[in-house]
Amino acid sequence: MQALSSCSLANPETRVLRITFPGAQPDAQPNRTARALGDLSPAAVVSPSPSPSYSPYPYPSASSSPYPYPTYSPTPAPSSLSEFTCYGIEVSGPSIPADPRFNCTNSADGISKLGGLVPVSGGVLEIEVPAGPARVVRVFALKNAIGCPSLDTYFSTPDEGGQDLGDPYLIAQATTDLFEDVELVLRAKYDPANPQRLFDSCESPHSPSSSPTPYPSYSPYPYPSYSPYPYPSYSPTPYPSPSYTPALYMIPDYNTLPVSSGVNIQVYNGVYPYTYSIVSGSGTLSPADYSVYFNASATAGDVTVRVTDSVGATFDTVLHVIIPMTLSAPNKIAVNRTAQITPSGGIPPYSFSIFSGGGSIDGSGNYTASLTPGMVEIEVWDTVGSYQKHYLSVYVPLLAVGQYHACAQTFAGVHCWGAGSQGQLGDGFAANSSYPSLVSGIPAEIHGLTAGQNHSCAMAAGGVYCWGENAYGQLGNGSNTNSSYGIEIIPMWNGVTAIDAGQFHTCMIQNGSAYCWGQGGSGRLGNNSGVDSSVPVQVQGLTSGVTAISAGGNHSCAVMNGGAYCWGLNTSGQLGTGTFTSSVIPVPVSGLSSGVKDISAGISHSCATLTDGSVKCWGANSYGQLGDGTTTMSLSPVAVSPATPSQFLSTGANSTCASTGSGVQCWGYNNAGQLGDGTTTDRSLPTSVTGLGSIFGLGAGAAYACALSDNQVMCWGDNLMGQLGKGDYTGTLTPMPVSGLSL
Repeated sequence: MQALSSCSLANPETRVLRITFPGAQPDAQPNRTARALGDLSPAAVVSPSPSPSYSPYPYPSASSSPYPYPTYSPTPAPSSLSEFTCYGIEVSGPSIPADPRFNCTNSADGISKLGGLVPVSGGVLEIEVPAGPARVVRVFALKNAIGCPSLDTYFSTPDEGGQDLGDPYLIAQATTDLFEDVELVLRAKYDPANPQRLFDSCESPHSPSSSPTPYPSYSPYPYPSYSPYPYPSYSPTPYPSPSYTPALYMIPDYNTLPVSSGVNIQVYNGVYPYTYSIVSGSGTLSPADYSVYFNASATAGDVTVRVTDSVGATFDTVLHVIIPMTLSAPNKIAVNRTAQITPSGGIPPYSFSIFSGGGSIDGSGNYTASLTPGMVEIEVWDTVGSYQKHYLSVYVPLLAVGQYHACAQTFAGVHCWGAGSQGQLGDGFAANSSYPSLVSGIPAEIHGLTAGQNHSCAMAAGGVYCWGENAYGQLGNGSNTNSSYGIEIIPMWNGVTAIDAGQFHTCMIQNGSAYCWGQGGSGRLGNNSGVDSSVPVQVQGLTSGVTAISAGGNHSCAVMNGGAYCWGLNTSGQLGTGTFTSSVIPVPVSGLSSGVKDISAGISHSCATLTDGSVKCWGANSYGQLGDGTTTMSLSPVAVSPATPSQFLSTGANSTCASTGSGVQCWGYNNAGQLGDGTTTDRSLPTSVTGLGSIFGLGAGAAYACALSDNQVMCWGDNLMGQLGKGDYTGTLTPMPVSGLSL
C-alpha cells in the first residue's frame, strides 16, 4: 500500500471522496473523483488453484481390505467476499471530528468521518470531507445481511436505535493529502492466514499493476511405495501452505513539514528488520523497530525516504520540506480601500481566497474591501497544501469637528485633538493638545463619531459613549460630572444609527426615533419643555422614520420620512418656518416636506442636502453662510448657488462646507482662513478648497474645518487651541495633514 499523491486547489474547502465499485455508472468528471478501480466482486478474490485430483491407484480397492484407505479432500478455501453484504468508507485525519456512532475493529482512533454504504454487487461510496493534509482513507466490508441501509439508521449501536452491522473488516487503507480529489486503485490479494484482509494493496493508478503472489504448485508425486499386505499406514505428504507477505509500505504523520522540524514515519508489513535511507534531499533519520523519525535540515525541498526490508523489498515516501509561509499585510483597512497581502516561504505559486467576510482578492493578493465594516478572514495556499490565514479588520473612517476640537477614527484607532480643558479629548487629561490623543474607555472600533462645543460622543456595537463637559447633562449618563474618558450612557442604548453633539446638548436616532439630552433651554431637546435632562428624552412627534439628525447651537433639526423638521431657538430664522417664533417641539421647515437626504444645524443657521444633491440653507447670513450670493438673513430655505451636488455637508459657526465630485467647497466667514481657499476673504458663494483629493468625511467648526482626503486627515483655518492637529498652534489658510494619522 502506498501513499497517494497530492496537490492543491485555489479554493480548498471540502472535497467529495468517491469510490466507484463494479456496476456503478462512470463518473462524468473522472479527473475530479477518487475511485477504486477493478472488480471488487467475489470473483475478483484470488484463491488458490484447485488441487489436482488425487487417486491412490494403482491401489487395491478399499473393499478388498479390512483396512480402509484414509479419506482425503483438499482444505476448502476460506471465506471470500461472498460473506459480506456491504462496503463502507471512513476518513480520518487532522481537523475531522470523531464520529461517536461507530468504532471499527483494529482502528485505534476509531471512525473520524464515516460515509456511504453500498452492496458488494456494485455502487458508489461517497463522503464529503474537509480538505486538508494526511487524510487516512479506509474501506471496510460489513457482514451483516441488512440490505445496506442508510448510515443515519444503521451506523449506530443497537441501544441507540440502530442495527448491529456485525464485525467490519478493513480491506484497504491509504493516506493522502486531500486538497484535490484523488484516484484510488485496490488490488485483490488473498491471504489464507488472514482471510478477512482481502485487499492489501493500494496504489496510484499509474503504478505498475500488481499481481497476486503466486502460490507454489503442488504435485503429490511420487506416491509412497505400496504393499497391500499388511497395508502400510498412509500419510500423504502435507500440502505446502501458500506463502504471502503483505506489501511493504510506510505512512508519515504528515507529508509537508517546515525546515528544521521533524516527522514520524510508521512502517507496515514486509519482513522485519528494516533499514532506512534518504534517496534524495537532505536531512537525517532516527530509526526505530517499526518506524523512523525524519529530521529535516534547514534547506527546503522534496526529500525521498526509503525503507528496505530483510528480503530486499523497498518502499519510498516523499516529504515536502518547506520554509514556513508568512504573510505581510496590514491588520486594518478602511472600507472600499485596497491592501496588499504578500506571502513568503512555502512553495509558490500561491492562491488567495476569502474564507469569510466581504470584499474581493485577486491572484496577486490585492484585497479590496467592501463598503461593509467587519472582520475578513483571508487564506493563502501554496502548491503543496501549506496555508496561512490572515485576519483583516475593515473599518469606517470617521471625522467629527467640534467648535474648537476634532476627532477621527483612522487606521490607528479613535483620536482627538485641540481644546481639551473639559476632558473632551477623552485621553484621561483636561488639557489642550496640538497632537492627536488616543481616546480611552471606548471600544476599539466604532461606527459613529461626533464633537460638540466641549464634549464628544461615539456609537459602538454595545451602545453610546460620551466624554467631556457635562454641566448640563450632555453626556447622557444621568449625572452632571465631567469625564475625561469615554463612558457608556445609562441605560445602554442599542440600535443607534446616528448621533450629533451640539453646543451643550446631544441628539441621536435609535430604531427610527429621535432622542435628545443636555441643555434644554429654548426647547432644543424637542420634548415640549425647556428643562435640562441628563438622560435621553423622546423628541415629541419624531417616533419613527427618522433618518438624519443634527444638534446646533440653540436649536436642533432632523429628517423624518423625507421631510425636514427643526425645533428650539429661532431668533435668526434658523428653524426655517418663515417666522422668528421659537418652538419646544419639532416644526416643519418651509418648502422641505419631502426629498430631504441630510441636514446640518449650525450656531444660527441651518442647511439641508436634497436627494438630487442640491443644497438649501436658511437663518443668519451676516457673512454669506447661506451661499446664495447675498448676506441677507432668510427665514425659509434658499438654494446655494451654483447648485453643486453634495455628498457631505457641515455647518460651522458662521460658515458652511460641502463636498462635491471635484473636492470641497466652502462659503461664509473667512477671518481665519476656514474656507481653505488661501485667503481671509468672506465668500457668499461657494469657493473651492485647495489641495484636497477624494473626500470621505467633512466637518466645519468655529473658525476651522477638516476633511478625510485620500489617505489623510487634513485641516485648515484657526489653530489657537491646536485644533488643526499638526503639532503647533499656528493657523493655515490651506489644508495641512494632521500629524500621525492615516486612513
